[in-house]
Amino acid sequence: MRQFISGRMRRVVFVALGLSLLCVTLIAWTQLEAQEGGSEAQVLKIQAVIESSSRLTQTVMSSKSSGADGEVADFKRVGDKVKKGDEVILLKYLNGKELELKATLHVAVDHAHGLEALLEWNRHLEAMANKLATTAAVAPEEREKRKLAAIKAKYDHHAAEEAIIVAKGRSSPYNPAAQIDGEVISVHKFLTKGFQIADFASPLELMRIADLKELEVVITVPMKDRHRIEGYSVMPLRDKKERPGREARVARLSNQMLEISVAFDNADGQIRPYEAAEVRVRLK
Repeated sequence: MRQFISGRMRRVVFVALGLSLLCVTLIAWTQLEAQEGGSEAQVLKIQAVIESSSRLTQTVMSSKSSGADGEVADFKRVGDKVKKGDEVILLKYLNGKELELKATLHVAVDHAHGLEALLEWNRHLEAMANKLATTAAVAPEEREKRKLAAIKAKYDHHAAEEAIIVAKGRSSPYNPAAQIDGEVISVHKFLTKGFQIADFASPLELMRIADLKELEVVITVPMKDRHRIEGYSVMPLRDKKERPGREARVARLSNQMLEISVAFDNADGQIRPYEAAEVRVRLK
């Protein structure tokens, strides 16, 4: 009888130990799941579109100046590499317009040279007036007269400089050039051979050039999470496949901090503007 009871007790103890071990395992697994779920909640995943860096992008606009009164002969296409100073849109002029522009340019340059000579003469007058105005031997009336002459000479300087800028600007043909080393990333659908540059009353963005060594994405992060941000990474989504992410940094804030622009390096040129991406915002 005692052996039966002892054997039965052993079985009960073994079952109890097995249940305890199972409970411990379940509790540990539940805690692990909770931790993993908590860590997942610490990353915000935001869909965005990759853009060129705002500080490394040039936009080429249409113009209503007399120098733009021609039609497009050729232009750079998307993907073309350009160097600073390269012409990106070439115009041809019709009905003698090119000769008219050249004549206008010569007249404006001659006028500018005349204004430059006037500027030098005004500088001489101003120097003489200042010198006489400080000479004690000159009568007070004469000093006042020379003082007013100096003020007028300074005003003439400014007017001459402004006239030179205007004269040279009006005479310049429309020959847009790249201001940075980079690549053409977009061309307006209206920009074709034969397109009349001066056809639009308001400026039109014809082309965009960018240095692709740095790219940006613009995201919106809830205000309640702003103080918890630890870092950013950008995951390009090409062909719906997740690719290795790139660490990013804040480039600028806009719209009263509703939008955040984050920039990341792209020195290898593997990532292109206008690609879809997932931005992962790591929170504390």
